[in-house]
Amino acid sequence: MQVMTEWFGPLDVDPETVLTFPAGLPGLEQCTRFQLLYDEGSAQPQVRWLQSLDQPEITFSVVDPSLFGVSYELTLTDEECALLDCQQAEQIAILMLLGRNPETRAVEPKVKYPILLNLEKRRGYQKPATRCELVFKNV
Repeated sequence: MQVMTEWFGPLDVDPETVLTFPAGLPGLEQCTRFQLLYDEGSAQPQVRWLQSLDQPEITFSVVDPSLFGVSYELTLTDEECALLDCQQAEQIAILMLLGRNPETRAVEPKVKYPILLNLEKRRGYQKPATRCELVFKNV
């Protein structure tokens, strides 16, 4: 399938690589299908993009939390495990959104809103900020 995106232009998407967020994202519940993109020329991409396939004008920059010295200790409910179709913590990858601070215009991580991905099952979920523990490590 082809999607015309605002940032990346026309994007050919293999349906087998689509990430499904059964609950959508908070405030964007209608956006349930995403593509995870990265610079294929980079051996270790630091920034990836979560591109909505339902609303192609929506793209999020995401990073590995360890780049900012952040580690999450998460407890998933039965409902969250069902949304992610996971049985073990090792199945879940965690990413952080990046956003621009409206006052300073600096790009900064949104540590309270982790994105959880079961890459094997191609399922995602954004865990509410009130239900996660942050552990900051020295970078």
